Amino acid sequence: IDTCQQGLSLALKTKTAFFDDEHHDYQQQSSLLLTKIQHLLQKANAKIDNITLIAVTHGPGPFTGVRIGVS
Repeated sequence: IDTCQQGLSLALKTKTAFFDDEHHDYQQQSSLLLTKIQHLLQKANAKIDNITLIAVTHGPGPFTGVRIGVS
């Protein structure tokens, strides 16, 4: 999860594939984050219980962007 730059970037890796999504409007990061995560899970045919690791960027970037990604 990267919310530190000028938008929102997400990636999901399974044992056999890699899925990613981007949105370039930083003002909508917080309202789109959970929807975009759900969309990636659906594309991967996975459930939230299947996630074993979550990684987020911690900067550099504006404090609000860092806070959205980490929370």
